[in-house]
This record gives sequence, structure tokens and C-alpha cells, in this order.
Amino acid sequence: MFNQLQDNALISVTPSALIDMALGGNIRRKRRNFEEFKAKIKAQGIIQPVVARPIEGNESQLELLGGYGRRDAALAIGLDEVPVLIRVVDDQTALEIHLAENQDREDVTIVDEVEFAKRYISLHHGDRQSAAQALGWEVSKLSSRLELLTCTPDVLDALDDGVIKVVTP
Repeated sequence: MFNQLQDNALISVTPSALIDMALGGNIRRKRRNFEEFKAKIKAQGIIQPVVARPIEGNESQLELLGGYGRRDAALAIGLDEVPVLIRVVDDQTALEIHLAENQDREDVTIVDEVEFAKRYISLHHGDRQSAAQALGWEVSKLSSRLELLTCTPDVLDALDDGVIKVVTP
């Protein structure tokens, strides 16, 4: 069923048919304002489609590239269907789509940026200049976020919660 879909097709599917991306899934460590988000979706529906791609050999599920929060809210409130924009793309493009959607959120934290840095540096095979350019950052910002990868989970949680802050020169 799903393997026959064309790139950029817009369809509706049950949210349970959307599975996490095999290349890493959602990068958000914590959900902020999720109850408010669910209430908004319950009242208005899902306005912007999630983005997914067909999975080779799997006719009943799609791999979710962007829109994890919308999918999760739809599941939580019991929506029967969600709008899905189909993208027929390779793994690198799938990861780029996933990262781009997350990077454009309004509530990006410094810990989210650490994850972006880690994934973009991997996606660009260690080339900091290329990764920084793709992120729209200076190389110094990318490097400082990569340095935070050495922090313990407790320190990252404290950063994420705003208990401690990163001071930039």
C-alpha cells in the first residue's frame, strides 16, 4: 500500500502507522507544553502535515521524518487520522529533513543544539565548516556545542531545565 506512493503525495493515515525514524528518531529530550499542544490539536486539528517516507518491504507503516509531536499528540488524544506529506528520499536526505524541521522550532534549547551539532557533524563526515554552514551557524558555535557533548546527563538536564546556563564570550 505505502510503497506505491509518489514523492510529495499528501495522504491521511492512522497515527499508529507512523513509526520512529530508524536513523535516530526525535531529538527532543523533554516535551514542554505538551498538554497545551494536545489541547490545541484537539480543538483545531493538525494543520501542518507530518512528513514520512515509505519503508522498503513494509506495506503497513511509514517512517516518520518530521512531526513527532503532532503524531504523539494525535495518538494521545485518539485521532483516527493525521495528514502526511510523503517524501521518497534516501537516508541522508531523510536525516536532513528531520533535522531541518527540528531546528526550525521556536523552543530550541541549548541541549537541542548539542544534538543538532552532533548529528550535523556526522552527516557532514566531520567537516565542521560544512556542518556549520548547513546549520546557519558560525564554526565557533558548532565547536562550542560539540564541546558540550562531554557533559554528563545530569549536567545536560540542568542546562535543559535552565538551572545552569552556558556563557558565551
